[in-house]
Parts: sequence; structure tokens; C-alpha cells
Amino acid sequence: MSTEVILDAVKEVAENFTETTNGLIERVEKLEIENDRPQKGPRPRFGDTPKYRVMDDNGVKSFVLPRDTKLTDVPELQPKSTPEISLDRWARALIFGSNCGDRQAVEYLAEQKSVTTGSTGVLIPAEFVPGWIDMARAQSVLVRAGAQTVPMNAQTVTYAHQTADPTFSWRSTEGASLSASDPTFASRTLTAKTVAVRTQVSLEATQDIPDFGAQITSAYTRAFGAAIDQAGIVGAGGASPLLIPGLYNTSGVGSVPGVGVPTNWDEVIDGAATFLNANNDLSELTGMIMHPNIWRTYAKLKTGISSDNTSLELPPAISQVPKFVTTNADSVTSPENYHVVLGNFNDLVVGVRMNPTIRILDDTTSFAGNLLIEIVGVARIDFLVTRPASFVVLEGLGAS
Repeated sequence: MSTEVILDAVKEVAENFTETTNGLIERVEKLEIENDRPQKGPRPRFGDTPKYRVMDDNGVKSFVLPRDTKLTDVPELQPKSTPEISLDRWARALIFGSNCGDRQAVEYLAEQKSVTTGSTGVLIPAEFVPGWIDMARAQSVLVRAGAQTVPMNAQTVTYAHQTADPTFSWRSTEGASLSASDPTFASRTLTAKTVAVRTQVSLEATQDIPDFGAQITSAYTRAFGAAIDQAGIVGAGGASPLLIPGLYNTSGVGSVPGVGVPTNWDEVIDGAATFLNANNDLSELTGMIMHPNIWRTYAKLKTGISSDNTSLELPPAISQVPKFVTTNADSVTSPENYHVVLGNFNDLVVGVRMNPTIRILDDTTSFAGNLLIEIVGVARIDFLVTRPASFVVLEGLGAS
């Protein structure tokens, strides 16, 4: 093959390459102009569940977080800077001031201007809030059962509420009128309501316990998680009507009344049937929540065969439904009146205001007379059952 032929072949390849490259460049420029740039990676498939959902209320973004998504996973909720110290070190410095022996923590308090003398107390620095709320969520059985979380950056957040399932009707003749059914969706507002706790600790204890800041942080986290569960399940605030009704008092929630002391699993099957009759599927049952005394009663059920101590197993249809136990599911009364709630807890929303506060009170009569330091914690939350038909409450259970 002559040199001339080889050069001609190389020239042809180069011309083809240039033509292809120019075509690709023109295509990219066209896509950019049309604002239709190719996406990296595969497009989401139908049915894929995002890590969190974004709502837009008149230009104000809100985020709906499922149970397996942390506030710290959402970039928009993160502070502009990373805290230089941990939350427990901040709490210890807040309580002891310069006596905490942690110079860096004391300097951080001063730099962030966290300590105030106003009546609102001490605002937890924004850098710590997402992590602190995540710790409280981890303590809540409602969240572990599937309840979603809406971080609230304002007092109120508007949310869609499903009042009923839509109903289709068949048209027997052409041109027949189509009757309008009742609305199946409505807007409801999550309005932050205040929950608070006040504790006392001796001055000696604060000085002698080396990890006191961590213990205070842990205790308040558990207490906040318990407050979420009690309000969301049983209800809370006042007598009639309750400030927060809870699942037990929400209109539209299914019920199995007058159970009595369980001797088998029949009432649980009845509850599951009520759940199914409300246009739900067994696969949507994300959990059952009960008081420890009722858990004990069910755990001790036997087959009923004479001299047989074999445990009575839950029917296979719902044996895989996660069981959650908490003392916040009921208040022990006489006569006993326990409840069990089952359902799709994805249809319960917990709104949490992003401004929890802690206030240290060392100028009280308790301190002057008994050297007791008082610590007040304040948080603000609200609840919304987005679809009441997704839940069923077994009522009037007795423990054995």
C-alpha cells in the first residue's frame, strides 16, 4: 500500500471524527438552550421512593422525612457551619459556665451568643438542632413504626389531608350526568404546640458527674421522644377537647371495641380485617403498638390444649407485622382500659419546630434554699393523621 493511499485514509478518518464531534457539540448546545440537559445516571423508575419529599407552601419549602431519613441527611436543613464542639459539651458549658473546665466550649458559647437573659431561655444553636431532633426521633416508637417528620421553620405548615377515598361510578349511557362526590382531600395546618419539662439536679451532682452534659442531653432526648409518642398515640393537653387528640381520639380511625382480656389473637385478626375493609392492603401494615402489660398478656397466650404450655402463635397473615412496646401507649387505670393501635404509620405526620430551647435556672428559691439547679426544656410539635382509615384501635383490653 502506497504512502499516498495511507495518507488519504487517515485524512478521511480525521474528517469523519471532526464531523461527528461537531454534531455532538451542536446537539449538546441545543439541549442546553432547551433546558433539557442529559441527566447523569439512570432516571428514577416508576415506584421508586425518594429519601424525602419537598412541599412548597407559597414559596416556602417544607420537607417530609420518612423514618429512615435523618434531618442531617437533608442539605437544606444543615447549618452554614459545622459546630466546633459536641452537643453534650455545649450543655455542660451552659450549666457550669467557666467552671466546666472546657475552655473551647465556653468560648464557643460566647462566640455564638447562645446564652441569653430573656424569658425564652437559651436557644439551642442551629448547628445542633437537626442532630438533636434525630436523636429524639430515634427514641420514638411512632417514628420507628413509620411516622413521617416535617421540620417546621415557621409556626405553621400547610399539609394535605385525605378525608375519604375517591369513588368511581359507571356510566350506563352516553351523555349521562356525572354526580360530584364529596371532596376527598382538604388542607390542614400543622400548628406548633408547646411541650415542656422542668427538672432539678443538685449542685453537687453537677460538679461530681464528669459526663453530666451527656447525661442531660440523653435524658432530655428520651423525654422528648416519649412526649412525641404519648401525644401522637393517646393525645395530650387539657381534657375536652384535647390539644392534640392522638390516634385514639381521631375521627375516622377504625376500631374494635370491648376486647376484654385477650385469650387468643381473634381481636387482632378483627383489627386487621377492619384495616383491609378500609381499602388497605396487609403489606401496608407497618406496625402494632401496645403497652408492656398487653404485650405480656399476648406473649403468655397458650394453645389451650390441656397440659400444653406451647405459646399460641400469631396467625401467619400478620405474624411479620413489627410489634412496638411503650409505656406511652396507655395510662394504667383501674379498671384497666388498654388499647392496641395498628396501621400504616406512614400516614401519620409529626411536625417539629426547629427552635427547641433549654434554660438553666440558678437564681430560684430552690437554689438558694437547697442548692438545686433547675433545668427547663421546651419544644414545639404537632401531629396530622393524613388518612385516618389507615389506622385501627383495639379498645378496652385488660391485662392478665
